[in-house]
Amino acid sequence: LADNSDLRYSQLLSFDNGMVEFLRESGLLEEDSIVKVSVSNHDKIIAFRRSKYLFVFNFHPGNSYPGYSLPVKGRYKIVLDTDSGIYGGFDRIDHSIDYISFPEGERVTVASPFTLKLYLPSRTAVILEELPPRRITGNPS
Repeated sequence: LADNSDLRYSQLLSFDNGMVEFLRESGLLEEDSIVKVSVSNHDKIIAFRRSKYLFVFNFHPGNSYPGYSLPVKGRYKIVLDTDSGIYGGFDRIDHSIDYISFPEGERVTVASPFTLKLYLPSRTAVILEELPPRRITGNPS
């Protein structure tokens, strides 16, 4: 079926191969810990962390969410998403940028919670890798 270009099975096979490659490279199958980040039955969103990876699933059949807030801190890059054109998606998620969480609230303090905002198209999943913090370098004057 994957050889028939009239069907979408070739794209499903591409995604399956991409996911297997990601699992091999990341070593996630040896990682036991899974931490729930967010579950919304109303929005049909599930987000969890495993090692340095953040998994976000939008199961809603019709709602896409621009700027969906997740309570995580850090800087992330996308390593895999189901909306990618190579998997038959529409390439609506930007892979060229780092996604950075920001403190939330009117009056930001050291104790303010951080929020990561993502565009989550309907019926998609995305895996983000947490990046190390950037170091500020330079010669102080």
